[in-house]
Amino acid sequence: MAEDEKKVENTEQAFDLSTLTKEQIRELSEKNDAFKEYVNQQKDQHFSKSIETWKANNLQKLVDEELNKRNPKETPEQKALRELQEEVKELKLAKTTAENRADAVRSFNADGLPEELLDVLDYTNAEKMQAQIERIKTAYKDQLSRQVEEQVAKKTGRKPADPDHKIDNPLGYNPFDKDRWNLTDQLKLDSEYPDLAKALEKAAKK
Repeated sequence: MAEDEKKVENTEQAFDLSTLTKEQIRELSEKNDAFKEYVNQQKDQHFSKSIETWKANNLQKLVDEELNKRNPKETPEQKALRELQEEVKELKLAKTTAENRADAVRSFNADGLPEELLDVLDYTNAEKMQAQIERIKTAYKDQLSRQVEEQVAKKTGRKPADPDHKIDNPLGYNPFDKDRWNLTDQLKLDSEYPDLAKALEKAAKK
């Protein structure tokens, strides 16, 4: 690098560019290697300086514009509209949840179901909630039926068959067994493992 700078300095000293005509400069560029190297170096320095000046004046602006394209900023009007839409959505969800819960309470009261089971229902979707209610009704009626059979068996001296505890399941026990009956876990099995739920329910009735 020091050697190049020395060459440039010697070239500048050898040629007084202010006194040369364009034709003389062109001729030197073609025939004099030292002068040609000097001119090329000057061009490179000028080009590099131009690039740096352009970056300083334009690059950040281009970066900001590209970021805005990819992540457009909200205008105050757009922000207000989005917040209003979110608020309306939340109000609709709250209204739907309240209406569905009221329907569930009426259904539970009509069928004599325990109200503590209302907490396991999904009130955000009426169809899904109704399916859960039907499942609860069926499970509750089956439980009542097993209790009746057990009482009848006690009075008649006939013992009901023991439930099958050998079926493997994620819960580690059979929530349909009369001694460990758990409606919440029944619903969980019915939702995630419907085939297993049916098998365990059938086993519990043996």
